[in-house]
Amino acid sequence: MRLVNITMTEELAQKIDNLLKMATTSNNQVCAPVTNDDELNEYIEIGEILEPMGYAKRLAGNLFHITPAGMYFVKTGGFTSMYWEKRNEEEKKKKDAKIKLWLAIWGSVATLISLIQALLGC
Repeated sequence: MRLVNITMTEELAQKIDNLLKMATTSNNQVCAPVTNDDELNEYIEIGEILEPMGYAKRLAGNLFHITPAGMYFVKTGGFTSMYWEKRNEEEKKKKDAKIKLWLAIWGSVATLISLIQALLGC
């Protein structure tokens, strides 16, 4: 197994969730929808993401065994939910940083005005 370093995108999160959703309690072996080698390679990488997490094991090619943990994970939100939570958190941090910057600027302006008023004896 090689170390997988993949940037999670909304499309990838949905693809992984769709794979996990294909499993049922009576049939936990699923075939990923593959039409070419690039898609097969993508599902191989998906398998390398899911296996260490205990959600699925790639048996061969595009055949996966989805674990009960994987079925439960996707029913409680899955990767798509995690993707949106992380994205919303990052956007909130950016917004908070902008607010802090403007507060610092206004604080500096107010201090400067107070100093000028004190020097002028107003």
